[in-house]
Amino acid sequence: MTSDLSIILPQAAKNLVEDTTSYWAAFYCSILKTIRYQKNLAHGWGSSKSLQDYKGELRESGFFKGMKNTVSNHAFEYVMVDFLKTRSGLSHFKKLCENILSDFDINGFDITLMNIFKVGTDSELFNANANYDKTDLLMLLPGGIKAKRTSIIQGYSIGSTLKYSDLFIIISNGEETIGFVGEVEGNHGEDLYRQSYYEKNTLKNKHCTFGVSVSDKKTHAGTSIKNSITLNRSEIVGRWILNFSKSNYYITDYHHAIENLQNLIEGHFGYMSAIADNGHTKILDLIKLGWKKDIFDLINQLEGLVDLALSGDIFHYQETIEGKTVYRASPLELPGELPLYAIVEEDATAIIGSSIITDMYNP
Repeated sequence: MTSDLSIILPQAAKNLVEDTTSYWAAFYCSILKTIRYQKNLAHGWGSSKSLQDYKGELRESGFFKGMKNTVSNHAFEYVMVDFLKTRSGLSHFKKLCENILSDFDINGFDITLMNIFKVGTDSELFNANANYDKTDLLMLLPGGIKAKRTSIIQGYSIGSTLKYSDLFIIISNGEETIGFVGEVEGNHGEDLYRQSYYEKNTLKNKHCTFGVSVSDKKTHAGTSIKNSITLNRSEIVGRWILNFSKSNYYITDYHHAIENLQNLIEGHFGYMSAIADNGHTKILDLIKLGWKKDIFDLINQLEGLVDLALSGDIFHYQETIEGKTVYRASPLELPGELPLYAIVEEDATAIIGSSIITDMYNP
């Protein structure tokens, strides 16, 4: 078993974030997805078609403020679905996958295809792709368990694994396909480092191989992690946890976006008049212009502005030919299928800017 470990991940200084339009689009898009798809909000989407409809429902004044903590917790799940596929988040994604695979004695796995899905029965997106259990992949489960689709493990199936998780990651080298699920805690991420959390949530303990946390932890494995994005191995819980410090600018900006959407819904526009970032202003203007539009159109518009490090217009689908698993490329998105995307590599300095913190390993 690997001992506690903390890896400080590279992050550009905030003033070196090159595409702020993409940066802010990802936040607002994820928050809107949460409002639209998350089932356990105190004030769900209901029969609304647009943000105008949603605001106009018969609700008490300040209703959004009352559920802001729930939104911030769940919206971070949707944020991670996109962030880990962006040019700034891809290196974090690969580092997470590399270390998870190493725990299962899988080394040198060249990730060329990938995707991340929002799962869990608390989201309408869980049923967006119906063929989870038809994909031929190797599932990595806690405790070093490897399971194929045909594996007989008491109480295990891919479908049940996804019901009680937040994120489903699929990676492939073009020949072998591997999957694993994780838990996201957007408010109290320090809980993911405690064995009591998994003892209380037995199904998550059984299925979730990794965690993503927003926490106020100051140190891990003797390393200062305050203000940083880190990848932490916890021996106590036996998992890798991608940790975002609550004081990191990425998280403070994330909460800023939630507050801005709250202000739009509650009609407090004056609070946003001092925003100097042109990319941020562009996204807020798009939301204002799309206030009466179908929410799906607005979400799609914002999604199109997120700078993914993937071949977003080409989908790769699994097929079995003469007993061998292969992937075929298609320009069409097929309903009910699980597409993977090819990773489009770029020079690391172009991805994360010129202010880079070198990886630091602290056994």
